[in-house]
Amino acid sequence: MPIKNNSVRANSAKVIFYIMMMMSIISLYSDYLQYQLLNSAEAGIPISEDYANSNDTRQRIIGIVSIIVAIASIIIFIMWFYRAYKNLHALKIPSLNHTPGWAIGAWFVPILNLGRPYVIMREIWDETQYFVLDKNEKQNVSSNSIVGWWWGLWLLHNFSGRIYARIASGATTIAELKTSTGVAIIIELIEMVTMIVTLMMLNRMFDYENKFFEFVSNQRSQPLSGEKIVSPQSMDVTGI
Repeated sequence: MPIKNNSVRANSAKVIFYIMMMMSIISLYSDYLQYQLLNSAEAGIPISEDYANSNDTRQRIIGIVSIIVAIASIIIFIMWFYRAYKNLHALKIPSLNHTPGWAIGAWFVPILNLGRPYVIMREIWDETQYFVLDKNEKQNVSSNSIVGWWWGLWLLHNFSGRIYARIASGATTIAELKTSTGVAIIIELIEMVTMIVTLMMLNRMFDYENKFFEFVSNQRSQPLSGEKIVSPQSMDVTGI
């Protein structure tokens, strides 16, 4: 099973997460404007119907675009995630604990989706580096602690989003709308931090992946006892 270049999917993932970051900033500013509007209404300052309607329209449009971008980010990321893991399997690395299909399924199976995507991401992070390092260079592997931060922030963002949905669905009074808007602002700040850490992790991961692909391609260009597929053993990469 040959490996496939994952750079197009990697670049697409970077672009969509930068777009998500931009949408977080736009949403944050829009919610700030709504919070100010609600403050004025609570203080008894007259608010024109046109101004209130324009606020609602702006919030609705931003919300719809944000949902579309979020769905696109999930699809694009999982496409990259799956191929990155499948490439490792194509080289028959023995320490992988799950099949390539779990790189997709792990996101959608209840309970398992709380931890298995993190485990697979950590394997992608570590094993991609291990494969291109000489057996005497294993101490140079970058720590996977950023993968833990990434996953922790994603869980925090997802759980806080569910809390916000419950608060917002029952908000009818000005005070309740202020509370839900304030919670939305906090969640957007969390999302921005999450996007920063995600992009830091992915930028480093994509660099490792490019080296991985170049390494395998270079090895393939050399005769290796008639083997069509490069294996860790054939390249004296021990301890993987």
